[in-house]
Amino acid sequence: MKKFIVFLLVTACICSTFALKKQTIFQMPGVEAVCLVAERSYADDFDVETVQSGNLVFNFCSLQTAERNVKKVEDLEAMQFYFSSVTLEKILNFLKASKVSEENLDDLTVINAYTPLYAGCVYVQNKKVNVQIAIRDDRIVAGFPVLLSGY
Repeated sequence: MKKFIVFLLVTACICSTFALKKQTIFQMPGVEAVCLVAERSYADDFDVETVQSGNLVFNFCSLQTAERNVKKVEDLEAMQFYFSSVTLEKILNFLKASKVSEENLDDLTVINAYTPLYAGCVYVQNKKVNVQIAIRDDRIVAGFPVLLSGY
């Protein structure tokens, strides 16, 4: 009986070692840059380029820098991901996102959607939204929970 219990414990440890990591928005395909939108500049804390607009500071950085430091940004208002060489469908599929609304204005398309991969949300037309995606020509920007800059 002891051997059987030891076998079960060893098997459980081995299986948990090979468990899949939870998918996050930082694993989205085609991300070329990230902007952490906050109330202050984080240029002294990690490698970012900043632009201030009103009371918000747009901290632009690489995907790796954003992933390593996002938890340090105490006043995070939103995150914006800038894409290259990826389709809208690929992004929506990765996010497992369901569209809430879509607006087309001349050469700009804006999609409001909900993804289970991001915890925060706002309400649009009484529906939860936590990702807003803007597409113009071949440029795609996704904001979590919404875009806070021009697109």
